[in-house]
Amino acid sequence: MLKLPFFNRKRYVILKCYTNSMFHLEQVPIVLSSQLEPMKPVRKTQKGEQDFSSCYGYVKSQKKSAVLRAWTELEFWGNANSPQEETPVGFWGLDDCRGMSQVTIHNDATYAPKNATLIKLTNPWFCEETTGVGFVLGKHIRNMTPLSIPTGIANFKLSHQINLFNLVPHNQPKYSIKFQEPLIAIYPISDLPFHVESYYDPQKCEELYSRLAYRGYSKGNALKILKNKS
Repeated sequence: MLKLPFFNRKRYVILKCYTNSMFHLEQVPIVLSSQLEPMKPVRKTQKGEQDFSSCYGYVKSQKKSAVLRAWTELEFWGNANSPQEETPVGFWGLDDCRGMSQVTIHNDATYAPKNATLIKLTNPWFCEETTGVGFVLGKHIRNMTPLSIPTGIANFKLSHQINLFNLVPHNQPKYSIKFQEPLIAIYPISDLPFHVESYYDPQKCEELYSRLAYRGYSKGNALKILKNKS
């Protein structure tokens, strides 16, 4: 992992990511999307035809975003033919990562999609960014699965977990998410260069988790919350 010199760090947006699992640090660290393995073409590009991997928008997005990859194998499916079930969707996940990795139904009366169920995936990463810049979270451009991830904005000075949601239609055929598959892209809302660092640090994870537990929820706009919490 490349670390920035101390005197140069203020010229970057630096996202620090922590996990309490050495396995996840070694296998699925949060990194810049540009560090993913290059896409392999399915066929040879015809003369004069542009390959997607050289598209300006794609190349730029890889340099300006971090990637959260699947830390385990997952499956989702709908059960529209089983109306007797209280929640007509199914899901399956492989590991629990000491309780930090979970797949659960997210019941929210203010966000109740019709004919679909919202699933929340809690992953084994905690993130910290000290300046308070916002981050856009959305489905990664390299993710070709039926995952339906609502786009949102996170602030890792106030909250340190990456909340990942998936809308599962009640008639959704079963599909799988492979281990290490790109899930979401994390874009800083800033013109500064972006730098990402991933660490194995159980103590730091506990510290960031404790901040979440005692912070509670705040009302008001983001600037007011930042002022009150800093």
